[in-house]
Amino acid sequence: MIIEVNYKTPYIIFRIKDDLDNRSDLTGLRSLVKKYLANGDKYYAFTFSSRSLFFPSSISIIVQCAELIKEQEGSLSIVEASSEILDMIASIDIDQFISTFRTEEEMLFHLSPSLRKK
Repeated sequence: MIIEVNYKTPYIIFRIKDDLDNRSDLTGLRSLVKKYLANGDKYYAFTFSSRSLFFPSSISIIVQCAELIKEQEGSLSIVEASSEILDMIASIDIDQFISTFRTEEEMLFHLSPSLRKK
């Protein structure tokens, strides 16, 4: 699994480059989240390829990541998700503790009033 890490203050953005399917293993993502949480980082965003689909194993890891982040009083967002992923998030009610945004700019706008254009 290829996971690219980028910073867009205050977010750490994990870009999952591989298409997720029923054989995908996201345990590396959970390990990365734990590493950054240990450094005190609070804001995280995940992006997935446009052809990714969520299956029970990937949903489980994402929920575990969200729980770890929430325990440290942080927040998790999913950005630029396909309509299939957004539908899945809404259908299993994890949208109550994972925010979704169309773009990174929208996510940053939501977080910080100082980023809003006047």
